[in-house]
Amino acid sequence: MKNAFKLFKMDLKKVAKTPAVWIILAGLAILPSFYAWFNLWAMWDPYGNTGHIKVAVVNEDKGDTIRGKKVNVGNTMVNTLKKNKSFDWQL
Repeated sequence: MKNAFKLFKMDLKKVAKTPAVWIILAGLAILPSFYAWFNLWAMWDPYGNTGHIKVAVVNEDKGDTIRGKKVNVGNTMVNTLKKNKSFDWQL
């Protein structure tokens, strides 16, 4: 077991003297951090800039009469979407 520790210690000394190894180790330590940071930054406010996204809505609802009352769910939905400014609704 002592020989294994001696070999490990010698390998660490060789690694410490090689600049390329330090660059690779630094990259392996930093790149995942950058990935996590950019991923969190992108997902922090997903609806903050949706006003520029165009969403098309087609209303082909003709409506109907139910229990003597005219009901048009399509027009109700379109009117509700017109009030919502989160997206660029194309009605």
